[in-house]
Amino acid sequence: MTVFEQPLNERIRAFMRLQQLFVRLDHHLNGLSRCDIQASIGVLLDAYDLTSRSNLKTEVLKELERHNPPDAKRAEDEEETKVQFQLTRENIQLLRNELHAQPVRSYQQLQNNEFLNSVKQRCGISGTGSTNDLPLYHFWLDRDVIECRNTIIEWMEPYKHLREAIDLILENIRRNGKFQEITAERGFYQSSLRSEKSLQLVRVEIPEHADIFPEISAGIHRITIRFMKYVSANEKPAQSLEDINFRIAFCEL
Repeated sequence: MTVFEQPLNERIRAFMRLQQLFVRLDHHLNGLSRCDIQASIGVLLDAYDLTSRSNLKTEVLKELERHNPPDAKRAEDEEETKVQFQLTRENIQLLRNELHAQPVRSYQQLQNNEFLNSVKQRCGISGTGSTNDLPLYHFWLDRDVIECRNTIIEWMEPYKHLREAIDLILENIRRNGKFQEITAERGFYQSSLRSEKSLQLVRVEIPEHADIFPEISAGIHRITIRFMKYVSANEKPAQSLEDINFRIAFCEL
């Protein structure tokens, strides 16, 4: 099955973008070529740009405050749930302590790095442009791949606990959404959102090899889904006029 996700606030949207960037960075760092290192720098600069726009540490700490585990009554149902309850509680407290203890200056490492700032300014925000105008970048990319890889890992070290916290937050949110079967009549579905609930994320699940995909739009009061028919990457998709069976989860916390 393929899952499409729609965040319902800017904080969760930023967390999801960062999570995806970190996953991409892991992928590129597993490579052993100059192109892999260059792609890693591009993702690193994207993550740096996203985290520098706001006080991410404060946003993560605020969200952790909200992420209490399932209440004691729910935790009494099964032994496995009790264990999960305790592990989540311990992980949240550990991450809060680690983030509080981490000095603000540790996040300024990339901001004050002249090499990365030069790459960002001369090669574009993605860091994957031409290296002709930046001999130092060209020289560095030609060094030993393992050395470059270890340097990038070192640059990302200050974000280790932030990443762990974001992963935990998003895992909790996704786990709190229960999928239900729905039919979109003539490819269209709309539902009101309950204002009394703290909805964070909407997840839509469709068969993996289906030739349709959902376009999800969500506001304060309602969510709208249009299922689009895919033909090819060269043709503009149109809304399907068939009834579409799918599954949806409203994730609240």
